[in-house]
Amino acid sequence: MQQSGYLFIFLVIIVNLFEIFLEFLNLRNLSIKNLEKIKEIFPIDNPISLIKYQKSKIALQMVKGIVEILVFFYLFSTNIIQSISTEIYKLHTFEFLKSFMLFVSFYTIFKVIELPFVIIDTFYIEKIFGFSKITKKLFLKDIFLQTIIGLVILFLILFAITTFIHLTGAFWWIYASFFIILLNFFILYIYPIFIAPLFNKFTSLSDTELESKIKEILEKTGFFLENVFVMDASKRSTHSNAFFTGFGKKKRLVLFDTFLQNHNHPEIISVLCHELGHFKHKHIFKMFLFNAGAIILAMFISAKLLQLNYIYFMFGFKNSLYNGLFIVFTIFLPIGSIILKLIFMPISRANEYQADEFAINLTKDPETFKNTLIKLYKDNLSNPIPHPLYVFFNYSHPPLIERIKHILKYSEKVISKT
Repeated sequence: MQQSGYLFIFLVIIVNLFEIFLEFLNLRNLSIKNLEKIKEIFPIDNPISLIKYQKSKIALQMVKGIVEILVFFYLFSTNIIQSISTEIYKLHTFEFLKSFMLFVSFYTIFKVIELPFVIIDTFYIEKIFGFSKITKKLFLKDIFLQTIIGLVILFLILFAITTFIHLTGAFWWIYASFFIILLNFFILYIYPIFIAPLFNKFTSLSDTELESKIKEILEKTGFFLENVFVMDASKRSTHSNAFFTGFGKKKRLVLFDTFLQNHNHPEIISVLCHELGHFKHKHIFKMFLFNAGAIILAMFISAKLLQLNYIYFMFGFKNSLYNGLFIVFTIFLPIGSIILKLIFMPISRANEYQADEFAINLTKDPETFKNTLIKLYKDNLSNPIPHPLYVFFNYSHPPLIERIKHILKYSEKVISKT
């Protein structure tokens, strides 16, 4: 591998080291002293348990990140991945199959490395703190299904890209972009109908009183919903949540059974109103357009990079299409992704504030909404004091304290107007 190749490898490593540094800042920020500063807003009965849980999760993530960096550097610097590519090059088969085999070889290595960390997180950390309920059989089933689904998606994308390159020449990236966007759209559509039921059981909401209140809110906002479902999340974890899924006539509200157990009707309605705020302000559609733009940009950059013969030489690969795709998607695009994060995260956090405001305007009960957020954080032992720099780069939602301050400030403004 040439010196210029090492330069780009080090850039990927620097990006990942920066993520580990952000995790370290988060770890250092967790203390009784810092929790004491927010006790008036976030009173917590057992701060030691929260700190231990968060520190265990963060420390495990840091160790995992360091191991992955070392393996990444080792694979490229010792020419192991280049040797795998050379063996694949000898095969007399389709270009997209060669591409698929190289990507699968690379990601299998990292999946094997990731597995012990997932096991520690699921069966040790989550178990100790009373969250994990998953059995070994279900755990293995989840990994199998996730792997199969991931391989099918990877196969389709690589097949489309290589086919468009051969059939459409220099403008392949336009066709590939629209294929990937449509594939994302298709997955969003079929997810609640075919994919989600592979992992969880979904039943109609049996609480008729709650269902009536939900329908009343939906009618008030002019929101069409196919059904309200309860998901058996408790078979895996005691963590609670609620979310909307699907689009068009296949939109569904999904409530974790743990969420129903831990929250009363007003609290559930307040969370529902927040989610409705995202739909009313078209946040999901706007984020879809943002992602579509990112895909088009990534494909355009990929097309330009694949035209540069030097990228194969400097990383020690033979000049072939499947090697080019591998180099672009594992080295160049990860470096550029951090720029997209800097654009996406602030927009996403602003959307959350807007959805909070919608919930307050709809329920006229900011106190319940505020207390529900606090309760969710407490029940899930979430970090209420993340480091500001970590938030800036990694939080799609504003941290709890900032959200509560915004809720209080906005509710005062709403009250003063009435």
